[in-house]
Amino acid sequence: MDAPVTVVSPIVLAREPAFRVSGVEVRPETCELVAGDSSRVIEPRVMQVLVALHQAGGHVVSRDDLLARCWSGRVVGEDAIHRVISRLRHEAEAVGGPFRVETITRVGYRMVETGADSPATV
Repeated sequence: MDAPVTVVSPIVLAREPAFRVSGVEVRPETCELVAGDSSRVIEPRVMQVLVALHQAGGHVVSRDDLLARCWSGRVVGEDAIHRVISRLRHEAEAVGGPFRVETITRVGYRMVETGADSPATV
């Protein structure tokens, strides 16, 4: 029996709705992170990765899925992914650390909310 095929569509920031991560508003279409009265504009690729991790709902996102959704399947080196993940971690700290990005060795990445209003874990 064949394994089911999962179709992953590229993330188009202009079509993504705003969402909140532990009190920080994330606005994909303008690439903004808004915390209180301050706003930070982040790189589009970094925002795409943030959207992909958020949409996974705490589950691990594989490198292949990130490539398909954020790089439109283009072949890029591991350094490109590492740079974007590093940048995302930096931006999370800059707005008060509402989440962290965990590296799951040889599998992918997972976003974990850390703010006061993050969902309780079981």
